[in-house]
Amino acid sequence: MAGLVREEGVRLVTLTGAGGAGKTRLAIQVAEELAPGFSGGVVFVALGPVADASQVLPAVAHALRLREHQLLPAFERVAGALDDARVLLVLDNFEHVVEAGPSVTELLHRCGGLCVIVTSRAPLHVSGERDFPVGPLGVPEVADPAERVAEAAAVRLFGDRARAVDPTFEVGIDNALTVAAICRRLDGLPLAIELAAAKLRLLAPEALLARLEHRLSVLTGGARDQPARLRTMRDAIAWSHDLLSADERVLFRRLAAFVDGFDLEAAEAVAGGGGDLEVYAGLEALADQSLVSPRLSVAGKSRFGMLQTVRELGLEELAAAGEEGEVRSAHAAHYLALVERIEPELLGPRAEAWLEALSAEYGDLTAALRWYSRVGDANGLARLAGALMEYWYPSGHWADGRAWLEEAIAREEELEEAPRARVLLAAGYLAHFQGDEAIAHPLFERALELSRRLGDEREAASAGYMLGVAAEDRGDFATAERFFAEAVRQYRTLGDVVNTAYSEAHLGIVALGEGDPERAARHGETARELAVESAAWHPRATSMLVLGDAAREAGDQEAAAHRYADFLDLVLGEGTPSGVQPSVECLAEVASSVAVLAAAGGRWERAAVLLGAADHLRQAAGRTLAEPERSACMRAQRAALGELGADAFMHARAAGRALTADEAKAEVQAALALWVEASRPPARAERQVAGLTQREAEILRLVAAGRTNQEIAQELHLSVRTVERHVTNLYRKIGARGRADATAFAVRQDLA
Repeated sequence: MAGLVREEGVRLVTLTGAGGAGKTRLAIQVAEELAPGFSGGVVFVALGPVADASQVLPAVAHALRLREHQLLPAFERVAGALDDARVLLVLDNFEHVVEAGPSVTELLHRCGGLCVIVTSRAPLHVSGERDFPVGPLGVPEVADPAERVAEAAAVRLFGDRARAVDPTFEVGIDNALTVAAICRRLDGLPLAIELAAAKLRLLAPEALLARLEHRLSVLTGGARDQPARLRTMRDAIAWSHDLLSADERVLFRRLAAFVDGFDLEAAEAVAGGGGDLEVYAGLEALADQSLVSPRLSVAGKSRFGMLQTVRELGLEELAAAGEEGEVRSAHAAHYLALVERIEPELLGPRAEAWLEALSAEYGDLTAALRWYSRVGDANGLARLAGALMEYWYPSGHWADGRAWLEEAIAREEELEEAPRARVLLAAGYLAHFQGDEAIAHPLFERALELSRRLGDEREAASAGYMLGVAAEDRGDFATAERFFAEAVRQYRTLGDVVNTAYSEAHLGIVALGEGDPERAARHGETARELAVESAAWHPRATSMLVLGDAAREAGDQEAAAHRYADFLDLVLGEGTPSGVQPSVECLAEVASSVAVLAAAGGRWERAAVLLGAADHLRQAAGRTLAEPERSACMRAQRAALGELGADAFMHARAAGRALTADEAKAEVQAALALWVEASRPPARAERQVAGLTQREAEILRLVAAGRTNQEIAQELHLSVRTVERHVTNLYRKIGARGRADATAFAVRQDLA
């Protein structure tokens, strides 16, 4: 299989075969083997949760961590990201979205370095496709002697899985022929073999074979349009189901409501029947029967999942039992309660972890929204879609979010006032970030009016804050200042430190727009102090940028450069949170600011390069440049154009637009180094002792002064995580085992 992908001209290989034949396992194995030959990496896209063919390319874009874009469709975003990069794309479970096959071939035409492996129960039937049938594992022949049985692939798999339930199990002279017969009865299908081997905890091989003899006779009456292997595997799953107790069967079919797996808390809420079922013990029984399997833990919680084929049987059983409505309602209610519970955390210090946790549940969140839509529960739909407001944007699910929010608004007459206010605000929030102000502004105004009428200070503050952001973006600073000042008052009253910090930072931006860098610096410093107090990452980063811009506009280029360098370290350094705001957007912001700084320092060519890089990065992030930075960039552009001339300016800006994100980051760092290094005192010999960097020496001096990591982070405007990384590195370099050793070293080297 790997050799086929390596053949010249082969760029699309489809692994076809029955469900459970091992297509996914083989695809992953081949991808791991081929990975060193793909410099752009391997991207795995699970299409099982995807509803229809139109969502295939958005799913690929999401796997590539691409943002929604107000102008570019998913195909253009994916094609632009892949370009000529050497990437292996694995599309798993394609059979229900085969209409998207032509999109895959079009992507291959556009992206010369791309190769695609597809797993599907049927070929895509598109040009350039190479079909690779995945048949069953090799089984022993009837005439094979016992000593040769163990060599067959199916028998090896059976033995491996059998030892998982009985460590003493071995295929030997006494049982080899029986095991061979079992594998033949199961047609060598990996899933069927795994399910059957799990029964050895209860049955001896001879009893297992007898049971399979009985069940296979029933299979002959199966659907004629299904492959024989699929009917056999399906019977193996049904047979496992038959071995369950009555309560375990109830639990099994209820758990089938989950799309992307579940943890114990979710299983108890949705399938526990209000405490009527013993869920934990039931999960153990289902795991023993290989009907559920452990998955990677998320946010410290163990998770379980079902194979898609197994889940299909569970859903049939759920419908046959007449429980579908009850269980799906419990499923939707669980996810509504979960999202409403963690919504306040999405702006806190653990925002990244919570965003990752919600992303792991995205298929189930979508299923819950679909259920509320299907049964006409407008309030449930509005509450869930609205509570996801702080998730839709940073996760990149802009289009999905707007679609659900707009559906809820379409049912506005059915909504209670509180969820109506929230859904109006959330819909305006996404419309604003997609640049659709004509829709966003009236939604914010309606949300503000309704929240005030309800006496909901928090929603009113949020709606007013967003009206301030909209006014700021269009350069109406007087209106923006009024809204932000009111938001500060409301958030302080509510004790909401994070949003107070955001509002203060925006008052700083407004002050910059009004030409008052001194006032901007005061608001920026207040915002920074609040952000540090709350340990919230994003408002702290915003305050850094405001402080840098304020110093720049005040003419203090060195101070501005230091602030920008700290911002860059905070948002793009090692260990930086990635789920709160995409790095490319942060990089676009700082590139714009440093471009203006470069122009102010007379570095015209570098300013033009950075302006081009910032423009390209903003397009990639799907964002536009807002006031007052838009005016500052235009001022820098006019100055650079006048000094360089049109040809040189256009050439430099084009060079900037051609930079990758990593290259743009390096360009920003190089520009800042001219000020940062120049402002530092001459290096002393002691600073280079043990290979310490200047930043490490600076931190060592503060360690020796008795400062904690938190205090060092505040003084140097770094994240605590970054300080911890520097401390670990410098301890290693100087051979210190703790603060006492480090302090002694600093004193000896005159660094204290």
